[in-house]
Amino acid sequence: MQKSSKGLGIGALITGLVSIVMLIVTLPAMCGSAKAGSVEGTVGTMIGLPAIGLVAGILGIILGAVGMKKAGLNGESKGLAITGMILGIVGTVMCGIVTLCNITAVASI
Repeated sequence: MQKSSKGLGIGALITGLVSIVMLIVTLPAMCGSAKAGSVEGTVGTMIGLPAIGLVAGILGIILGAVGMKKAGLNGESKGLAITGMILGIVGTVMCGIVTLCNITAVASI
């Protein structure tokens, strides 16, 4: 009896969503609508959260790929794994772009 691959698909979905959420949470700080106050806190938010999203997106891609492989071997549905992998790819690309832009902007200050 083989183990189910649903856990990997759910893990991919969650980590893919986390990468997208980290990107969305960063947008107010990037657009200048952050509350006046600590510049260090804003810079930390601009660089730290997309970097966390980048790592979560990469994990989503890995978990999604492994989940798809196991689901194919077990004859199960690949839906969760595919969705998690797509979210991971989108989150990784977007968070990577935002992280590079923010690092460049902070370095030019």
